[in-house]
Amino acid sequence: MTEDAIFWGLTTGDKLWTYLGALLMTAALALAAKHLSGRLEGIVQRALREVGDAVREVYQVYVQALKDGRSDGKLTEAEKVQAKQMAIGIAKANIGQKGLARLLRILGIDALDGWLGSKVETAIADAKTIGTAAAGGSSPRPLPR
Repeated sequence: MTEDAIFWGLTTGDKLWTYLGALLMTAALALAAKHLSGRLEGIVQRALREVGDAVREVYQVYVQALKDGRSDGKLTEAEKVQAKQMAIGIAKANIGQKGLARLLRILGIDALDGWLGSKVETAIADAKTIGTAAAGGSSPRPLPR
């Protein structure tokens, strides 16, 4: 009986330990991937929050003054482009060089201006929708004080 147990341990035991090792390694890799995925998602979400904050800031310090100075309350196309570029610049400054480098790696792109620009457009549209629903107007809500 002892010889059978030793024989089994030598022939089957290695396979069992190999299987258990592979199972543990798979579980460890899955946990690491989940953690990394959550971290990457967090970086992107922070960038999106910075874009939203930049849009609100530009609205308060630039857009609102222009709208208030006009009878129709509208911006010219050039002013819209200027406001968008200001928001992109503010978002980039707030995210910082390290954050921008991480975003480039995460998103797998060469430049962020196009990605940030599309997110600025989305934030503007969202702010207009929220402003319209909340205030009965077409302006984004101001930042809380």
